[in-house]
Amino acid sequence: MISSVTFTAVIQRLKEALNRRNDKEVAEILRIKPNAFYNRRRLGSLPFQELLNVAEGNDLSADWLFFGRGTPTRKPGGNQKDAQPNVDPALMGEILFALEREQERAEVKESDSLEAAARRGLIAAQIYNEVFLMDDTRKRSAAVKREAEEIASAARLLQNITKAKRQRRITKKR
Repeated sequence: MISSVTFTAVIQRLKEALNRRNDKEVAEILRIKPNAFYNRRRLGSLPFQELLNVAEGNDLSADWLFFGRGTPTRKPGGNQKDAQPNVDPALMGEILFALEREQERAEVKESDSLEAAARRGLIAAQIYNEVFLMDDTRKRSAAVKREAEEIASAARLLQNITKAKRQRRITKKR
């Protein structure tokens, strides 16, 4: 299963990289109000777009920021904005298709919000990083399918838990 991206871990890495001591300073960097930051911390809801903007503006590696892999800064050498990513579009397409297919099979409903799209992108990138070095295409396809199934299963479980909590709240109000 893919390692989780936790609010605490990501924010701690951001504090470390930008030499910040507290959440108020991080909220300022992210350009969100401190109370909104606190609510996101409480819910474990990362402000993906703001984090990506700060990473881009400070030349931080998103792979390091979100997953703790590699080095905090992007590799030097050339203009990063003009650099062409070395990503196999066919493999990335296979991964995104598998995620969508398994999500539909598990009857997982996900919003079309920017945060949901960012989350799907991060999951796809994580799967890509795990399988792109596999030479055997059948094994690679099987690994992609397996990862997508696990993600969809976890999402379905989370959706059921959320639904049950909502139903309990409604029942308590009556």
